[in-house]
Amino acid sequence: MSLSEGRLSYLAHRLLEVVKQEGLGTVRNERLFLQEAKAALTDAFDLDARLDQLARARMPRGVVPAAETGTSATGSTMRTSAAS
Repeated sequence: MSLSEGRLSYLAHRLLEVVKQEGLGTVRNERLFLQEAKAALTDAFDLDARLDQLARARMPRGVVPAAETGTSATGSTMRTSAAS
């Protein structure tokens, strides 16, 4: 799964906001922080997509991943909304 530039920017800005608010570190250069955060997010989502692709390639042809069937690995039905 890849994210749009807008989504990456949003997440990077929220990360910067949390780091500042929670005092998790000192940010000397916001532009550089945002650039590095976007790069890290892109790498993480690319890795996730690649792992998903590899896992699906190893599944037998007739097996449908649980995420596509609406059930968990244990067979119970997954909730589709926060209100349920």
